[in-house]
Amino acid sequence: MKFSILNQIFGNNEAYPIVVIQYERDGFSVGREDQFHWALIVITDEKEKSGPCWQTFDRHYSDGRGVIWELYDGKVVHPERTTKCLGGVKVGSVKKSELKSLKEILGAHQPAPKFNEWNCRDWVVEAILCLQVNGWISEGVIPSQDFLLTGLREASAQTANTAPDSMTKRKSLVIVDHT
Repeated sequence: MKFSILNQIFGNNEAYPIVVIQYERDGFSVGREDQFHWALIVITDEKEKSGPCWQTFDRHYSDGRGVIWELYDGKVVHPERTTKCLGGVKVGSVKKSELKSLKEILGAHQPAPKFNEWNCRDWVVEAILCLQVNGWISEGVIPSQDFLLTGLREASAQTANTAPDSMTKRKSLVIVDHT
């Protein structure tokens, strides 16, 4: 009871991991992580490995609008509920008391292609740079696709090799710690 009252007074300021997660794309699986879809997630529920997620995706229109990039902005996702997610890399952490600020920063970082081949992986690197300025990304993390791919390759291979849950047929996600 004492802990509960103190927690109400001072607040719970646990730290949540910030993770780059990866999803298989049609035709690209383990060994082709450089072609996977990337997103950022703050894991607020360790048991479910779920939390608010930010990712960009492109929509192709044939009515003259061309390609439009959109931001999936902070909605809670459950990566272990899909067979397409092949783990991720922890790149930092955010205190519970700072999560609202992180959400605002990422929500304001709208996708804006900088070159022809720009994609979701480029957006994740840009987002990491935004978070690094605020001290939420660990010092050893280099915001580049090449740096992240090392851990993502390890995570996808390990996730793919985990035994599926007998009830759901889903695999446990492996999160490699790059912090």
